[in-house]
Amino acid sequence: MNLRRLLLLAISSTLSIVRVPAATRPVFHFVKCPGSSMTRLYGINNSNTAVGSCLLSNGEFHGFVASKGSLAYIDDPAGDGTVPEDINSAETVVGYYADLTGNFHAFAYQNGSFTDVGPPGALQSYAYGIDDMGRITGEFVDASGFDHGWIFDGNRYRIVEHGLSNTDVHDINVSGQFIVNWIDAQETIRSSLCDSSSCKGLRIPGATMSIARGIDSFGDIVFFWYDDNFFSHGAVLLASRFLKFDAPGCDNTNAWRINDRRVVVGSCMTGVDSQGYFVNF
Repeated sequence: MNLRRLLLLAISSTLSIVRVPAATRPVFHFVKCPGSSMTRLYGINNSNTAVGSCLLSNGEFHGFVASKGSLAYIDDPAGDGTVPEDINSAETVVGYYADLTGNFHAFAYQNGSFTDVGPPGALQSYAYGIDDMGRITGEFVDASGFDHGWIFDGNRYRIVEHGLSNTDVHDINVSGQFIVNWIDAQETIRSSLCDSSSCKGLRIPGATMSIARGIDSFGDIVFFWYDDNFFSHGAVLLASRFLKFDAPGCDNTNAWRINDRRVVVGSCMTGVDSQGYFVNF
C-alpha cells in the first residue's frame, strides 16, 4: 500500500514518558485561512515562518505561507492543488502539487518561482522536508507502484530503502540525521531515525501507532500517535523524554514539524473543521 495514502487514511527505544503538568502546559496559537473548513500547518523555519494548506468553503484548495500574523497563498501554476510541506531559513519552500490528471509532483519554491524536483523516472513524487543546507527529502513512486524515500543534496538523489516496503524520508537536519517512515508486514507505519551509517527504531511506548514527522538541529523529534481508540495525539522527544500533548478543544491532534526554537506546528481537528497551530516547548 502507498505510504502516503496509508498516512492519510490513518490521519525501538525504551524511553521515559512525561505528561506535561497542567500548570506548565504550553500555549497554543491557532491559524485558520479565512473561510476555510480545513487549515493545516506542516512546516516551520527558525524565524517561525510556517507553511501549510487550506480548503475554502467555495471548494478552492490553496497552499500558503504564514509569517508575523499574515497569510499569503502560494499555488503552483502547473497544479490543481498545492501542498507546501516545509520551509528553511532561506525561505525555500518544498512540497507537492497535483497536476490536472491527478498525479503528484514534488516542487521547490523560492522568490516567486516553482521548480519541479524528484528523482528522474518517478511516476509520482513528493517533497517533505528541507534543511538549512538546502537538502530536500521526499518520496517517489516507481513504475511498479512501490514507494521509495529520497534525499537530494542539490547535485544527486540518494534513494533510501528501509524496512520491508514503501519508504519515505520525511525530514532531515543539518547534522545529516533524517526521519524515515516505512510499512511492516501488517501494513503498520513504523518510524526510524537514521544517519549515514545506521538507523534505529522510534516508537512511543503504549501507542497503537506512532509516526515521526520532524527533527530539529539538536535531534529533538516531533510525532503524532494513535491510542487504542485510534484518536491521534502529538508528542515531542526532548533529551530522551517523550512529552505528550493535545491541542485544547480538539478531538484529534497531529504534530508535523519542529524548529530549532522548539516551536512545533501541526493541525487540530474537531467534528466540524480543522485548524493549524503553533506551540512552543
